[in-house]
Amino acid sequence: MTADEKCPVEIKGELHIRNESTDVPGTKIELPIGTPVTDIAGAELEVDDVGSALQFHEFCRTFAEVLKIRKGQPEKVLQVITGGGRIGREVPSVVADLHISLLSVIQEDREENPSDYSRNGDAWIIDTGKYISESTVISKELPVDCLSQGVLGYKKLSPSLKLHVLNFLCDEALSTTTLKNWVLKQHESATERKVAAREKFRAVKEKEKELKEKLTIKMAKPRFLRNGAEINSLVSQIKEAYEDKKAVIDEEKLGGLVRKKPVRIDEGVAYWKLDGYCDKTAIMRQGLSEVIMQYPFMLLIYIVVVSDY
Repeated sequence: MTADEKCPVEIKGELHIRNESTDVPGTKIELPIGTPVTDIAGAELEVDDVGSALQFHEFCRTFAEVLKIRKGQPEKVLQVITGGGRIGREVPSVVADLHISLLSVIQEDREENPSDYSRNGDAWIIDTGKYISESTVISKELPVDCLSQGVLGYKKLSPSLKLHVLNFLCDEALSTTTLKNWVLKQHESATERKVAAREKFRAVKEKEKELKEKLTIKMAKPRFLRNGAEINSLVSQIKEAYEDKKAVIDEEKLGGLVRKKPVRIDEGVAYWKLDGYCDKTAIMRQGLSEVIMQYPFMLLIYIVVVSDY
């Protein structure tokens, strides 16, 4: 960027145009009015619960394979928890099943025999309460007393508290050997794919360079000595090499899909584009302090998976 080119910068929550070389604020840019995020996966949430819902949804999306989470299950869980499901004496099976699955992973890691929970019973709720009470970091928001009452106590919880309980189990599962090994395996696979993609990229780039040199030599000849068929063939091969190069670049990007980081961080503001929100068609804007508070799982995954990049 030249000294005359200018770029936007945020100063105290407002965008300004500044000179790249002098960092002097210039013309103020009015930010478009954004839409507060309150709908996640079809579940209508309170503003304060959006971060927890996204954390849960991204966790499920990331570990769906290893935890055998069914397609559509996280979305249904969110909808039921926030009041979109049926109301009855029992906890809906889709919610109970996910809690039980997470409990099983945690119990296996602790070398406990996974309990054969009944989704309609109290045991899985009571055990969840026990794990919360045994935790070295207990949030005052986690309802230990209510959970000790089983289904009756769980049904009394607000959607916000139910999300906190779910995310507690997700965080506990995240620290298990099963999930740690899965993350490391994905990291190794991603690294291997990136190395292979870069080697392929170098080969394709070298081929493209050779073809362009050949074309340059052919075109340097007098027009009456040029072979039109050869030139057309070279042009076609160069186009193919270019497309191959683009494909390799896409492969390299896919090699890093286990990462989870903002699209951009600028002046303490992070811009997120999540697969689980609007199919990545919308960008969410957050202050960095809010990202740390509301997205601990995503930041942890990013640190663990790409700490050596």
